[in-house]
Order: sequence, then structure tokens, then C-alpha cells
Amino acid sequence: MLNQISIVDKVNVNSKIKLQRFSKNKLKFFSSGPKNKQDIIERIGKSDCILIGIETKIDKYVLKNCKNLKYICVCGTNLSNIDINETIKRQIIVSNVKGYCETSTAEYIFTEILNLAKGFNKYKWRNEISEIKDKTLGIIGLGAVGQEIANIGLGFGMNIVYFSKTRKYKLEKNGIEFVNLKELLKKCDIISLNVPPNTFVLSEKEFDLIKDGVIFINTSLGKIFDKNRFIEWIKKPNNFAIFDSIYCSDYKNLDKLPRVICRNKIAAFTYESKKILTQKIIDNIQAFTLINNYDKKLKNKHLKL
Repeated sequence: MLNQISIVDKVNVNSKIKLQRFSKNKLKFFSSGPKNKQDIIERIGKSDCILIGIETKIDKYVLKNCKNLKYICVCGTNLSNIDINETIKRQIIVSNVKGYCETSTAEYIFTEILNLAKGFNKYKWRNEISEIKDKTLGIIGLGAVGQEIANIGLGFGMNIVYFSKTRKYKLEKNGIEFVNLKELLKKCDIISLNVPPNTFVLSEKEFDLIKDGVIFINTSLGKIFDKNRFIEWIKKPNNFAIFDSIYCSDYKNLDKLPRVICRNKIAAFTYESKKILTQKIIDNIQAFTLINNYDKKLKNKHLKL
């Protein structure tokens, strides 16, 4: 069992009671993100385990001032906010969670695509209400989210092409076509970016290849494309962009531009995804406590010898 678990920023777990059973002391949790490094340090205090989301940066200075910390449980996939080299030096275990929000993210994307095609909300993609069947959807990055988008797109009868660092030959048997980035940008009606955090993909040169009247979607964290060139691109009256509030934070004020759709709620966090996320976090904490207890037994055994 851990001595103290603290939830340092707003994370989307749906059962603090389940987490409490791993902590000797009462669970500490905060419903908003920390203001600065000192706030992070004070929130961690003497905790040996912390849960963090995307708003908390754990750097060398924070780690230096949190000497009791043994385990960092990231409530998401992205590890870019943590100084991993420093955690290795200090023998602090770090874990993250994968495979919990691909369905919710993909469903959000298609909700907005359909809204645009049918003209249900503020904007309408084309002059007349249109269908998405037979439209070409290009996916840049065919990871878990990209694959879910592809599967839904196939269900709608769309033509699916993708570009990725590694080819997914098994998935291509389902009717998904691998193309180079240049060809994808030239031919697609809808383009979805689903790459790892801070994987820069689209510069000015790439934006010049995109035809008019395209729906541009970004569900990737960090700096993925040239912001200034995007601003020029979105000025064309037939171009649209779909973001999620979590991704808009990396490109401030883009959501204020015409034809940029960015909702207040984070698309990835549905009831179902939070349930999966919570269970995976609990599994990670449980695995850590088992390993930690085993290590303690080994040390005691060596001491007796």
C-alpha cells in the first residue's frame, strides 16, 4: 500500500473510492490545474504517488523538491510533460494509459463532420446538404485513434487513405490505401491529423498542396502544423477545421477564427472512456504496489542474510 496518493490536477477518473483503498492516508485531490511550480510542489507535498493529467509539468526542479515521490501515474498517453531522465535518476516509476479514448474521439470527429455535411449547426460544408459516402478521408497517423476513424469511415462508405511512418498491411486488407503525404493532401476531401505529440507534419509547403473546400481535423497534442499558414488557409471561404478544446490550447485563438469548430468539452472524455481510464489507472497502481512490496521483501531478505 502507498502512504499518500494525491491527484495533482483535474483528471477524469470516475471513482475516487477505488483509488482510496491504495492509500493509507486520505486521498488528496484538486479540481483545477496548478498555477505554477510551487503550487505543484505544495500539492504533491509528502506524497509517494501522484496522479496527473496534461496540465501538470513535472520537471527537475519539482522532482528535486518532492523527495518522497516514488510513482507518477499519468492519466493519459502523453509523457512530454515529465522529465523522464530525471525520474530514472531518482528511481521514480512513471506509467501512462493507452487505449481508452479512441472510440470517443472518433465519434466526436464524425459527429462534427456530419453536422457540417448536413448544415445542422452554424456552418454548412457545401452549398447544398451533402453526403459523406464516396468522399475521400485522409488519415495522417494510423494509431489507435486513426484506426477507429478509418473503421467508422469505411462503415459510411468513404474512401480511406492514410499516411504513416509504418505501413499497416493487415489493415490495408480492409480497403484502406497507403499513400505518401503529398498525394494524401492533394486528393482528400477531409484530412485528419492523428499523430504522436509534437510530431510536426504540415509546414507552408504542405498547406499549399491542400485543395479548396476541405475539412481539416486535428486531434493531436502539441505543435503539429504551421499556425500562421493555417490562418491563411482557413481564410478561404470553403475550408473548415475541427478541433477539440484540449487541442485548441496548443494553438491559442484559432477557435475564434471563422469556420473553426472547437467545443468547450473534451471529446475524449465520455462516461465509457472515463470508466476504462479509471480501471487502467487502478491496474497501473496495483501493479506498482505489487512490485514495490516485492522489492521491499527482497531488500529485507538481503539484510537478514
